[in-house]
Amino acid sequence: MTEFISMKLKTDGKLKKLVKNLRNVEGKALGRTAAQVHRLLKLNTPVGKTNLLRKSVKLQKITPLHYIIFYTRDYWKYLNYGTGEHSPGGRGRIRSPSGGVMHWTDKDGNERFAYSTKGQPPQFMLEKTVKIAKPQINRWYNTYLTKEINNILRGAGGPETTIAEAP
Repeated sequence: MTEFISMKLKTDGKLKKLVKNLRNVEGKALGRTAAQVHRLLKLNTPVGKTNLLRKSVKLQKITPLHYIIFYTRDYWKYLNYGTGEHSPGGRGRIRSPSGGVMHWTDKDGNERFAYSTKGQPPQFMLEKTVKIAKPQINRWYNTYLTKEINNILRGAGGPETTIAEAP
């Protein structure tokens, strides 16, 4: 005659490990999400002739749950926000500080000379990246968090059921 059913959870310590390492799991998921945003900012950064600005996009871990993405080249703000007539506040045409002629090579390799220029139109690399990434961030984070949790729980057993007989 059956007196009771015993159910015992057999986890091999995996659930305990998950709870103990929850901050680490969250940190890994956030780091992978930040890497996705970092990749997007690089893709939204103009290449130019030297690719220096794109190479200057860096991802830095401040704490396990805080990452920043930034440019190491100071001139990013001129490309992002524009210069001259295109800059915030429209400061007017750019003129040579010495009053002479300015010289540069355009994107097609042609040499250009001018006494003044309208400036560089804004590229809005940061804004474009945020616009693309913002709707995706929660999905990316949840996907990576689920993968990290599954990695820890992989192979964990389920409830072990036994039927106890009366003595």
